[in-house]
Amino acid sequence: MPTVNETFTRIPLGHPLAKDISDPIIGKTLGALFILFLAGSVYQYIKQKRANQQVSF
Repeated sequence: MPTVNETFTRIPLGHPLAKDISDPIIGKTLGALFILFLAGSVYQYIKQKRANQQVSF
């Protein structure tokens, strides 16, 4: 996600959190966001499947 890269390499002004896009903090943040995305997708799938089963009666 370009937003993470841009934010971490520019903020805070004068002393950014990351020096460039290969900094480990960017990789860890992107990994955490990916895990949250997967968890949310699985949760949504399970919730939708249960809702569909209740309607199909």
